[in-house]
Amino acid sequence: MRWLLPGQPLDGDGWTLEFPGLAIEPNWTLQASGLDLSAKVTLMCGCPIEPGGHWDAAQYRVQAALYDRDTLLQATDLAYAGKTSTFAGQLRRPPPGAYRLLLTAHNATTGNVGVSERTVAIAP
Repeated sequence: MRWLLPGQPLDGDGWTLEFPGLAIEPNWTLQASGLDLSAKVTLMCGCPIEPGGHWDAAQYRVQAALYDRDTLLQATDLAYAGKTSTFAGQLRRPPPGAYRLLLTAHNATTGNVGVSERTVAIAP
């Protein structure tokens, strides 16, 4: 804990605040063959994730899983999609119904993790 007093200077060069975690913005389109998935995965600082960059895309594992209630129907890894901080993949088209789409991202080196959950409705 550290106290701040109004009008009093900070010691040293100030403070560094760390915000661990990853934000995931999922997108999907329904095709005849399945769900085309993409996810923008960003660090809390907004720094770019890209191959060979300071935040190397190869260090991130991004996965998508489709659930019917609590039953896992299928899962897949999403690969770097050629655009900064974007990963993509596909799941097979499920029968009509409402499903839970769970996307996760993880960097094993830093321990940063992100999770996004959405409902996907497949019409007949």
